[in-house]
Amino acid sequence: MADSMPILLTKLHRPGIGPGLERRARLLERLDRNIHRSLTLISAPAGYGKTTLASMWLQASDCASAWVSLDERDDHLLTFTTYLVTAVQGVFPTLQLKTQDLLRAPGEPSVSTMARYLANDLHQIAERFILVVDDIHLVRQQVIFDLLGELLRHPSP
Repeated sequence: MADSMPILLTKLHRPGIGPGLERRARLLERLDRNIHRSLTLISAPAGYGKTTLASMWLQASDCASAWVSLDERDDHLLTFTTYLVTAVQGVFPTLQLKTQDLLRAPGEPSVSTMARYLANDLHQIAERFILVVDDIHLVRQQVIFDLLGELLRHPSP
């Protein structure tokens, strides 16, 4: 990824929750009940508060968490993976992630190679954590969904 633009670190911050917002207790409880799952998808039309709900959930959770806000420019396997790895590294700064070496290597690795490196890196994390990927609907490249599929096929405990 040496030739591409650097990531935008502000996209790794959970949006703040302002005072006066209605706490969506039923939805937050539902998210909490399903925290043991490898994937939870929050789906609703634009403007229904998906990002706000996810941010509220992380704010109320006692779980470690990372956040990635995507946009159209992140629709590339190396860029997407760089955001994921950087977000996880922000939560677990002492963790040695070998995926970072793969991202710096010349050429683009296959999806299966990237998935194996990332899965092995995530497997090192003993503590439960939540990774929110906001605006995933902006992703169009099938290789990114293939990467996520591989990670979900062999999730860490």
